[in-house]
Amino acid sequence: LPDRLEVYTSDIAWMSWPQAKVPFDKATQEYIMSLNGPSDALLLARSVGIRRECLRLMEVTTMLLQIATSHGLTLYDIGTLMY
Repeated sequence: LPDRLEVYTSDIAWMSWPQAKVPFDKATQEYIMSLNGPSDALLLARSVGIRRECLRLMEVTTMLLQIATSHGLTLYDIGTLMY
């Protein structure tokens, strides 16, 4: 996992795909909302030894995904926020 968010043009090629602008279905929304960034970070720290800086980024981006999902944003919308 990276320790900082660096988004390059080649990383967002998927934003031009039609499915990126389709809202998440109910099952996907439920899955996203069930993610637990702090718990996952703890598991990864203990089992794989990933650095805290990297895990913090994972926690923050998980939270961003959940907040965006709760507001009805699509992957395209989220990508626009990040880029």
